[in-house]
Amino acid sequence: MREFSHTVTNKYELAAKPAMDIIRLAGEHNCRTYVESRDYVTDIGKLFILLSSGIKTGDKIKFITEGADEKRAIDKIGKYVTSNM
Repeated sequence: MREFSHTVTNKYELAAKPAMDIIRLAGEHNCRTYVESRDYVTDIGKLFILLSSGIKTGDKIKFITEGADEKRAIDKIGKYVTSNM
């Protein structure tokens, strides 16, 4: 299991485009990916549930990967999130 935590600093917060990009990145790897925010954990495919909860600038979001490609997946997701959120 690998984890990556990030505090949202983007003034646009967590929007649909970055969410879709993160879901796509996660889907490229042979592992399960979860996202956690405000004590709520869900499968990455349900990231839009978190969008509806209003993740905003200053909120902490954590990505968790488990499986054969967990390291590659978390590295790519972490790089994307750091650059875009």
